[in-house]
Amino acid sequence: MQVCKQIQELEKHFSGGIEIAMMKVEALCCVGRHQESYAITTNLMRSHPNREGLLFWRAKCLYYMDQVHR
Repeated sequence: MQVCKQIQELEKHFSGGIEIAMMKVEALCCVGRHQESYAITTNLMRSHPNREGLLFWRAKCLYYMDQVHR
């Protein structure tokens, strides 16, 4: 959770950065907040559809969301 707080601080100072958004997606997914991470990937897919790694994290979120519901 410490990482999520640090990323929130970065967002305050550097809003709109794709790198920060990608770090947030990764951090949220890794701490089990898959739906929140998935929602961010949905927004990023609209604005940066060719972003490297984005599809990977989106798929990973979907995978873990499916595993949680079983």
